[in-house]
Amino acid sequence: MNIRKSIAVISVMSVLVCSASGCRLLRGKDKAAITDVVSEYIENVAKGKFNKSKKLVEDEEDYFLDNEMDTVQAMLVSAVLQVSEYEVEEINFEGKNATAQVTMSLPDLEEIADEGYTIEEFVEHIEDIEGFVDETVEFGFIKSGDDWLIEADSTEDFYEFCLSIGEGIEFGGLTEGSAIRTVDAFVDYLSEGDLESALDMFSSDDDFMDLIQSFVEFDTFPSLNQLVATYFTRFDYESEAEVNSDDTVTVTITGPAPDLEQAENEALNDPAQMASIYAFYLNDSMGGNDNPFALFDSMLELLKDKVEQADLVSTTWEFVVTEGEDGRLYVYSLDIPGLNIASTDGIGRDELLNMALDILLGQGRIDQNQYDEMIDDEENTGWLTAVPEIIETGDDYSSDATESSEGNIVFVVYTVGNYDEGTSFNYVISYDDNGSEISSTETFVAPWDDCRFVSVDLPETENGFADQYDLIVYDAGSDTDVLGHFILHVVELNN
Repeated sequence: MNIRKSIAVISVMSVLVCSASGCRLLRGKDKAAITDVVSEYIENVAKGKFNKSKKLVEDEEDYFLDNEMDTVQAMLVSAVLQVSEYEVEEINFEGKNATAQVTMSLPDLEEIADEGYTIEEFVEHIEDIEGFVDETVEFGFIKSGDDWLIEADSTEDFYEFCLSIGEGIEFGGLTEGSAIRTVDAFVDYLSEGDLESALDMFSSDDDFMDLIQSFVEFDTFPSLNQLVATYFTRFDYESEAEVNSDDTVTVTITGPAPDLEQAENEALNDPAQMASIYAFYLNDSMGGNDNPFALFDSMLELLKDKVEQADLVSTTWEFVVTEGEDGRLYVYSLDIPGLNIASTDGIGRDELLNMALDILLGQGRIDQNQYDEMIDDEENTGWLTAVPEIIETGDDYSSDATESSEGNIVFVVYTVGNYDEGTSFNYVISYDDNGSEISSTETFVAPWDDCRFVSVDLPETENGFADQYDLIVYDAGSDTDVLGHFILHVVELNN
């Protein structure tokens, strides 16, 4: 047989083999891709990251995104899926469509169904379950370019499957025992430095607690977790509970705990430590890295060290425990040691600045001219801040704050929702610049995943900051839906 004829025969055989086998090599690649999509989708659903799970769905129409489960079911589903095992057993192809049979091994919830646990206790004990039950779930897929995406209808089916998890199980309600266990769980989170989980159990809508929650979630003050953990690790308490007439239970915990007032006084009146911290901040600021958050975080770290060494004093802390409409038990206290830090007189700012500059001059980090110039600037010009007048807020608005440093004013709007890295928020800022009305549209881009804030640097005019700014911040990805509208009045901070 000549070479030309041999090539023709081989080509025809290749076509026939590929057609008969469904191009096994190609389908093998598709099966692996579908398996990866299933794994990633279930993992995101388990963690409640629906902004990520939708990217794996046809037209991003993930049923979970627009159909929020009640809090109890969401907690249960998350806990179950995160300890479950699943395997893609069978995948069938039909052109650009496919179906996958997924076998899920779920913990047998009946093992602990009759224990009378609250939802928090139930979730905590799911990891102790030894038995598993298998359930089969079918997902449909469609090929989009080079990617396999889950069909939107399949996400609704999976949502309904998740709703059936734990069906018929009744969780325990509010009693003296469950209230004490709830407080114990809350304090355990604090002792572990897990402020995010602890504050999720807190029932207050207080703006201060919303602000603390925001700081914790985007790691503005890492030392805050360490400070609270240090305090509560040394708090050895006993609990008493009393049922009130208004469907609440008061839990009182009493025992020796660090003397927080002593620790605060020692920290704020430690000249060497405070001046060293402020000198480090000034050195960074002069190098272009002006970060007042880092300054306060260093002070929290110093306070943590003082709490670790503080004397133990008898401490009483009172909680009110309530049952929410979602069936969960929540705690509330007017004063949380370690978070509501008392206002304690310390070293004056002028004195602190002089001491910090002395350190930098002695280390050779600044010269005498820079030293004199900074002293003159401090004497002649106070720091400025922006006091907001709220005109309008939207559903996603949580709270706001102003961060000031020398020559900078940053206005921060905190959101209810969490946003992925790269999410854009447009805002319009208007102000008077020597008789000329300036208005510009700017964009803030979320710097990391689970971001819950929008940061706006106030622009300066030729003569410094304007007297006031009109700021409209829009919801993520919108130019019409208002997150917050503010009039920002610029005033001088008190030294």
